[in-house]
Amino acid sequence: NYRQITLIGSQLKEKSEELLKLVRELIALEVLEIDSKKIITKDFLSMEKVSVAELIKKMDMIVRSMSKDCMECFNEDNVSNIILRDKDVNRISFLIYRSIRFGLKNPSITLKNFDLFPSDLLNLYLITFQLEKIADETKRISRGMLKTKISNKEKEEFVKLLLETEKLYLEFIKSYYKKNRDQA
Repeated sequence: NYRQITLIGSQLKEKSEELLKLVRELIALEVLEIDSKKIITKDFLSMEKVSVAELIKKMDMIVRSMSKDCMECFNEDNVSNIILRDKDVNRISFLIYRSIRFGLKNPSITLKNFDLFPSDLLNLYLITFQLEKIADETKRISRGMLKTKISNKEKEEFVKLLLETEKLYLEFIKSYYKKNRDQA
């Protein structure tokens, strides 16, 4: 949660492309100045306004779309698109973790703005972690499906397993939205 980050180093010139790529993967972090000796970035995000619940909904929607496209990977190459969406999930999860950290350091603001207690933030951390892992595995499965040579019958069985997994995921996420612990 630093507002400005300055990167300085003897290898900055050689590593600047890689560092800029990392900076661009973080939401609301912009490069203000760059030369061969330093990169200065600034954070333009107001953490008091970041809703973890809304970000989790966004992650959920991306994970669902990744899952749908993954099931078609035996028939069409959706892998590059799934990989791009996984990167979006990663960006959102980094922002959620940052927001949770802010909320734990500023519990009165988080309680006032979002009606969340520190224990709620820990639960949101766990949900975010699991959603990010689901996105990672979906990406890996889609890559494997594209490369795997199996019979049509085996493909059908595998897609059935994916459909069952999707059904379980939807039951989980619905129980989360309804705050139904028994169903979860």
